[in-house]
Amino acid sequence: MEYGGVGEMGRFTNCYNSRNIEEPWQVGKDRLKASTVCKQWRSCLFHKDLWSNRTLIVKTGRMKKSRQTAQLIGRYLGRITIDFEAQNFAAVLCTLKILEITSRSTNLRCLTFKPTSCHISLPPTQYQVINQLIERLMEITLNTRKLQHLSLGCITEFCEKSAEIVYSLGQHHANTLHSLHVASVRENPQISNVGQPLNGLCTFKMLQILSVDYDQLSNEILKSLSSNPVTLKQLNLHVHNIDFDKRIISKESWRVLISKCKNLQVNCSVLHSENAASRLKDIIPSFVPLVTLRLLFNGYLTSSLLNYLGSHSNTLKYLDIIDGIDETPRIYSEPQYGVPDPLIMLAYLCTNLRRLTIIGYLILDEYIIGISRLRRKTLKSLLVPQCCIGITGEAMDNNVFDMKPYDENFNSEISYTLKTDWSPLQDYELHPSIVDPMADAETAYLHLLLSDQKMCV
Repeated sequence: MEYGGVGEMGRFTNCYNSRNIEEPWQVGKDRLKASTVCKQWRSCLFHKDLWSNRTLIVKTGRMKKSRQTAQLIGRYLGRITIDFEAQNFAAVLCTLKILEITSRSTNLRCLTFKPTSCHISLPPTQYQVINQLIERLMEITLNTRKLQHLSLGCITEFCEKSAEIVYSLGQHHANTLHSLHVASVRENPQISNVGQPLNGLCTFKMLQILSVDYDQLSNEILKSLSSNPVTLKQLNLHVHNIDFDKRIISKESWRVLISKCKNLQVNCSVLHSENAASRLKDIIPSFVPLVTLRLLFNGYLTSSLLNYLGSHSNTLKYLDIIDGIDETPRIYSEPQYGVPDPLIMLAYLCTNLRRLTIIGYLILDEYIIGISRLRRKTLKSLLVPQCCIGITGEAMDNNVFDMKPYDENFNSEISYTLKTDWSPLQDYELHPSIVDPMADAETAYLHLLLSDQKMCV
């Protein structure tokens, strides 16, 4: 039976590629009718090429449809994304049901979790559901034939079992897995125990995209990734508050990896750790091709750190700095007469800068205008809250820039420069964790972390 526009499979497939049918039961009815044409078309009904990709939205109002989709075609799908409400017990149970169906599939190639939170919320008497979810996930690693992509979606309960999951993947998919995302999120500001290296990563030979916690790496793992027949293209690091005197990846290991992986891009997210932010130049040496840096609720930003980022000027494209606001924004640098502001200098040096987010730190209006002019050709996103914008030349007694309403032409100036309708973020647009230290901060940046967890095409 031929495919690709030739033979019965080609004719059967072309019949449905030209139709725009969204609901799974409509798809099923439509194809079932066509399968009655002849015996050959009947054999085409459940061909894997007809059921390649599906996003299952497991949220309020959508759970029934997603469950029906999984029951009808779950075992035939090659790529599945489960977009679910992690804080909704009904959605978690629906996700478990979907995993029970897909765990029996041999066709699954790519599995992605896209939760609304890093933590799965369950009633106190239902914690066994976590174990059941992990058991189904382990069954998927055992039963599917050639898994190419797995993203745990930063789900804490899954990431805590990352060593077992990686080991199972290495036993069964070492030669097929192209992208793996097991990085976690830890909000505890206290220094945590150094995690054990994921030595199972050394077994993968085709890995091209990897998301992992910094403390789960080692010099040996980096050297192993350097020796693979397929070179690593993207490395996403999550850095938490650990004792960096106990583990720092050596510069030599970084040099070996970069020399072997010529097109490597490194994305680094520093999470809830002033200690890690202050040690960034040790964690990511200046010669590492850093493309994305996120400083998330670390409470640390200084002129020396911004000056260090200038050493990545040839590669840095995305810079997100997000911190809470305690009554007034923080100060990242005291102004000095005749000395350029470090943010202005960074914008000047980083000729490929595409996104800049500054939340929680006071920045002068003229600096924002200067940044927009310097990077007018490359900058696609400039996010600054209105409450963090200060007025040039006006200072209060405590040497903090006065935060009066800025000139009405300010927005127009930046909009004209960037050739877009620009305006600063208003208070109502800020995540609650920006102004409330008791609010859950992870939902403020989870979408950024998940955007790194790509599938290797």
